[in-house]
Amino acid sequence: MMSYIFRLLLLFACYLNFTTNLWAISLTGAPGNVMVQWQNPNARVSWQPPTDHAPIAGYQVFRNEILAGTTSALEFLDMNLAPNTAFQYSVQAYDASGNISPAIAAPGLQTPDTPDGLIAWWDFNEANGDTATDHGSLGNHGVLTDGTVHGREGNRSFIAFDGLNDRVQNIPAGPLAYSGGGDRTFVLWLWPDHHDTDGGVVFSKPWNGNGAYNYSLNQLADGRLQWQVQGVSLIAPMALTPDQWHQVVITIKSNWVMSMYLDGQLAASGQFANTWSANGGDQHVPLCIGSLFPYGVGWKGISTYSWQGKLDYFRIYSRALSADGIRQSYDRGKPAAGFPMVTLLAPASSDTITSQIHLRAEAQDATGIAGVIYQMDGQALAAEDKTAPYEITLPNQLVNGSHSFTAVARNVSGKITTSSPVQVMMAGNNGVIAQLVEPISPFPILPDTWPVPGIAGNEIQITAATDQYEAASFVLRSELREYNDVNVEVSDLSGPGGRLPKEQVDIRLVKAWYQASLGG
Repeated sequence: MMSYIFRLLLLFACYLNFTTNLWAISLTGAPGNVMVQWQNPNARVSWQPPTDHAPIAGYQVFRNEILAGTTSALEFLDMNLAPNTAFQYSVQAYDASGNISPAIAAPGLQTPDTPDGLIAWWDFNEANGDTATDHGSLGNHGVLTDGTVHGREGNRSFIAFDGLNDRVQNIPAGPLAYSGGGDRTFVLWLWPDHHDTDGGVVFSKPWNGNGAYNYSLNQLADGRLQWQVQGVSLIAPMALTPDQWHQVVITIKSNWVMSMYLDGQLAASGQFANTWSANGGDQHVPLCIGSLFPYGVGWKGISTYSWQGKLDYFRIYSRALSADGIRQSYDRGKPAAGFPMVTLLAPASSDTITSQIHLRAEAQDATGIAGVIYQMDGQALAAEDKTAPYEITLPNQLVNGSHSFTAVARNVSGKITTSSPVQVMMAGNNGVIAQLVEPISPFPILPDTWPVPGIAGNEIQITAATDQYEAASFVLRSELREYNDVNVEVSDLSGPGGRLPKEQVDIRLVKAWYQASLGG
């Protein structure tokens, strides 16, 4: 890869006022002393506030380059991490206008082996693709099927089901059936969609391939949850509120006391006689999340079998969690209040873009949306769009190949949510990215700096006065081939004060400009 960093000095022959409005990512100071501490099964990330900066509205915390959450405090608790996994955290500061600082990384974290009794755990943190990794002891990895998609809002990642045929089927590597005589706990977070009027199966585990079921969690048409183990049923007395996150915990004890907890509180319980016996057959038949396991084509697409909503992490333990442990788990994982919702509507994941890039997002918040920023591979593409409908069109100046696009919504309180990523294929350009950056910054932008703290674009806007040099900086990146030279030309300049012919602009080009001072 070759990078050119330029500082463009323009000498103006007359006074014109060119309003500068393009740097959405500016000189917000970066947090300092970013540290991470393991507190099983969570990670506590802490940092110091930036010095010499504009007022900070909050901080974004990234886990392995994926947004884990947003906070206004100087620490962040990332909960329920996968065992035996390497994690890298970084923190960015942002101000009330949505300007963000460089990301400052913490030392790497390696989580210990599987927590006691955790036999299955799907955290749905993959962000894209069709895999749901099982971090439990059996390795029953799942496959997103028939349109099930990943999503993210606030500090929560999830998978979404359409209520028709979406589901996650685990690839059976170890038995998940319950045959009695021991303890078991099922823990999950779910968001019932208000459009689902006939209920559905949240998850189900067959005994065999003949239609006999071991256990299942169902949402009835009236919104109540029903837990079933073969011959035994437990129903919650109240309906779940739609369009909200709820924690659901089911415990089974060896004495056949079964309990259902909703949002940290006991909702239903009873002791049942163990009068049933396990059916024969292959107990490795997949557990199915979002529907009944479809034994045949006729089972697919039946909405009464399929659940509509969103699902966060799902765990299965070979022990019964205590009531205190369940309440503490709910308190740690309850949704962060006050975050906006945002969905990237265009481009679509199937698109191949050869000319202009049309970006469109839908953003909602009870307090109001302040603006939306579009990103490609985590890099801002343009200034914050502050007016609905949120859509912009940009020239295709991006490198050919697959790129991840997201929309970042900011509400009037300064809280930020990043949309689910959309993978798009870029084609038809010369492989050069032009990025506009601040002419003065508190840190160097060098040939190997990535991501660059700027925005993609091909127009420089600047405020200038007679007989003065005004600076503008930009970065050219080439990822397809090396270029021997770069020619810089200026067009006629126009703005609220009028038009300036290009012949009256004197260009001075400085390559890889950087100046530092030790003084205050």
